[in-house]
Amino acid sequence: MTFDHDSLELLAEALQSLERGFTSLPDAQPQVDREAMRNAVLAAAERLRDNYPYHHPFYIGQMLKPPHPVARLAYALAMYINPNNHALDGSRASSPMEKEAVAEIARMFGWDVHLGHLTSGGTMANFEALWVARELHPGAGIAASAQAHYTHSRLTAVLGAPFHKIAVDALGCMDVAALERALADGRVRTVVATLGTTAAGTVDPLPEILALRGRYDFRVHVDAAYRTLPFPFEEIAVPPLPMVAHWNLEHFLAYLRSWSATQRYIKAKGHDPVALVEPDLRAAWGDAARVREVRWQFHVRAGRT
Repeated sequence: MTFDHDSLELLAEALQSLERGFTSLPDAQPQVDREAMRNAVLAAAERLRDNYPYHHPFYIGQMLKPPHPVARLAYALAMYINPNNHALDGSRASSPMEKEAVAEIARMFGWDVHLGHLTSGGTMANFEALWVARELHPGAGIAASAQAHYTHSRLTAVLGAPFHKIAVDALGCMDVAALERALADGRVRTVVATLGTTAAGTVDPLPEILALRGRYDFRVHVDAAYRTLPFPFEEIAVPPLPMVAHWNLEHFLAYLRSWSATQRYIKAKGHDPVALVEPDLRAAWGDAARVREVRWQFHVRAGRT
């Protein structure tokens, strides 16, 4: 068994407690066809089996993980009322709870003065941050590294703001010299620094980026990305760990075709995306039988239990 079933009893207990706050209201049981509902839910459960096992601790291939059991139960409980945190009068209980949660997060960073709110996820958080950037500097550019999450370029397009892709160094981190060149002409007024890219786990050099503010006028948006994954261990410093393979061209192409993203593309589009770049790869590689060194930087977070 890999799912938590016991906590459902706690949800039932919490629901009874919630209901006691509304005993003055007349009964209003929803009229539902229980058998039809059962069939629909069981059909959904069966279809959801066609997923990678994101919930299992052995699966580390994606940032997707189910919420903490407490968060899952609290969300299910709140859905019986479905408050709207857009204004205090629409969420008399949940908006103060949101403020308390934001204050707790701020205290983790040692901030006594703070302003923030909870969003539905990283994309919306980035969207809001870039919207603020556009409103503060209308018409100015927003810069992020070539390894930043693709949503930054898409969101700036939605906002109608110019996007500047900054080159990365050999380790996949933002090239500070390239950033400075982009800042020098004054077109960029916001820089996105990624602390743990989703593609390679690389961390942009935030201290060096902040140091540039002494010479250029720009604001910084930090996208924590992979850095925010829970890691409840005493962290241990890890030396650079390069991964090295020696492949001919056919080995390299087979590796690209082994990616789950490639397989999903083929399933969705009906053709092989690697074939689109294969001619350029063959031209760059030269003799297909030639063995070349392929190198990645292996990024590890290690901890002591």
